[in-house]
Amino acid sequence: MSATEHLFCTQCGNLLWIAEREREARCSSCPFKRGVSEFLDVSIVSESGPRDWQKKYGVQPVIKENPELEAKEVKHKRQVVDDDCPKCGHKGLEFYTLQLRSADEGQTVFYECPDCGHKFAQNT
Repeated sequence: MSATEHLFCTQCGNLLWIAEREREARCSSCPFKRGVSEFLDVSIVSESGPRDWQKKYGVQPVIKENPELEAKEVKHKRQVVDDDCPKCGHKGLEFYTLQLRSADEGQTVFYECPDCGHKFAQNT
């Protein structure tokens, strides 16, 4: 069994939920259930730290809260095209695409000048 297989129903594949009073994990779609004792010494990935039931049953998260990482701002880099900005003339516009119209039509390309911040869109 992989590290996360115990979190899912073996019959329908849904995520199990913990029924603390009955000390078991249950599927919300079918009658499958699993005893909480199967979760002991199993690591669960959690971005927000351990929950009350994790503490109660001795299940520890793999990812623990780290305030230093949360404070860091992540700057995503965009692709660059060698076109001139229509506002300031700077060569090299950042761009990204989104499918905003129906699937049989082209994408919308959004451009942004890294120099002056001018933004514009073009339908392709």
